[in-house]
Amino acid sequence: MDNTGPIVAHRPDSLDEIQEVLLRSFGWTLGLTIMLALAGGIFLGHGALHRVDAINWATRKIVAGNM
Repeated sequence: MDNTGPIVAHRPDSLDEIQEVLLRSFGWTLGLTIMLALAGGIFLGHGALHRVDAINWATRKIVAGNM
């Protein structure tokens, strides 16, 4: 007999297990995505702040007449 026909029934416990695995995977993926986004934001923010600090330092020297 050929088993290529439609599936008529599933065991409910197997569907619950699949749902649990998918939800757990989604949770881990969401957590990892948030952590990577925060790390990227901190990294990019630090780089931008460093450039602003350099401009601020040069401006203070110019205003003080040290250039």
